[in-house]
Amino acid sequence: MILHRLAEHLKAQNWTVVAIEFLIVVAGVYIGVFLGAARDQYTLQGATRVSLNNLLDDLIADRAETAFVVERQGARIAAAEALDAELEKAAPDFQRVHDDLLTVVYNNRTLFPRTTYYEALLREGELDTVPAGLRRQINHLYGYRLPAIVHSGAMADQNDNLVYTVCIGRYWDLSHARPASDVAADMTHFRNCVRSLHGFSQYYADRTGTQMLPEMDKLIANLASELGREADVPTPVTPGPPGP
Repeated sequence: MILHRLAEHLKAQNWTVVAIEFLIVVAGVYIGVFLGAARDQYTLQGATRVSLNNLLDDLIADRAETAFVVERQGARIAAAEALDAELEKAAPDFQRVHDDLLTVVYNNRTLFPRTTYYEALLREGELDTVPAGLRRQINHLYGYRLPAIVHSGAMADQNDNLVYTVCIGRYWDLSHARPASDVAADMTHFRNCVRSLHGFSQYYADRTGTQMLPEMDKLIANLASELGREADVPTPVTPGPPGP
């Protein structure tokens, strides 16, 4: 209708009315485009907020699992050190050594790879709408730090299995809680095996406890702030022996 009236005014050379109606047409088109873009952006931001909330839930769960890993590795480190100290004695208590060895053997915990909402954010391109500083944090933790820790854990598990199979099974009688032989050199080999496991655990606990957990805590706080959501950030765990 408005275009029909505009054509009539052009024929009548009524330029003032032509100009006004032309501006109305342009303004209508602009407003329509603007509202459409705003609606799309609102929908995108809504989808991104849902994904970021899911990522935060994911991160809180990952943080709890990481803290558990650090705690178990700490128990393992403490047991390995107690075992080594006991074997320093002239007459070591082999039952105590055996108990510490079982703690060392059964407290190896590492993080395993799994699919997270980070992959969904990448796949859908929703990270592009996240503020730059927060996006860098998310990419660093889930794109670099976590995969590196998982890879380190896989390598530690392989070394752990090798040491246990080749070394501990040879030099310690698990069925009778005593050394497999009375040869001094064998006991030295056994102690070196346990020290190797201690070294693997110390390295892994340091990486998860001093690097990973603080980065997780910071990202949890920043995500919660961005989403306007309450999120309890646990007290950071320090690698080492657990409490009594």
